[in-house]
Amino acid sequence: MNLTLSTTFCTAISDIKPDVLSTDTHGVNHVNFTLLDLSGYTFAPRYANVGSVIDDLFSMQNEQLVLKTPTDIATIESQWDVVQWTMVSLQRKTTTQAALVRKLSGCSKDHPLLKAITEYYRLVKALYILNYMGDEKLRKHVQRALNKGEAYH
Repeated sequence: MNLTLSTTFCTAISDIKPDVLSTDTHGVNHVNFTLLDLSGYTFAPRYANVGSVIDDLFSMQNEQLVLKTPTDIATIESQWDVVQWTMVSLQRKTTTQAALVRKLSGCSKDHPLLKAITEYYRLVKALYILNYMGDEKLRKHVQRALNKGEAYH
């Protein structure tokens, strides 16, 4: 799966309505986590090196994992109306994920919407990693889903 994972998923014609979508490390990006989460789906990637993802996100303090960089909730809140407007535009198909990615790719890292999407992504990714670490059933489910996908192709 690639940058157009959620576009492909949302435009597919099928009676199958999954609530969890999995991919390998190469299918992971800000947009997939954010758009799928905001659309009510769980994005459940299998990271090739989950240890490095954990090390990037968390540190140990008093025998507890804590985020290395706290989530900037104010940044998300300040752009929440724009995020919702963007989601409605995607769901109504007045724009595409590809167009959104193109536009955001051309923005500076300080663009308010890009910063909000990045913060939201970091939050959802951290929650997912914590669940992934603590839930053997989830890890097995993700592995089985990817095995089925690979067998299909």
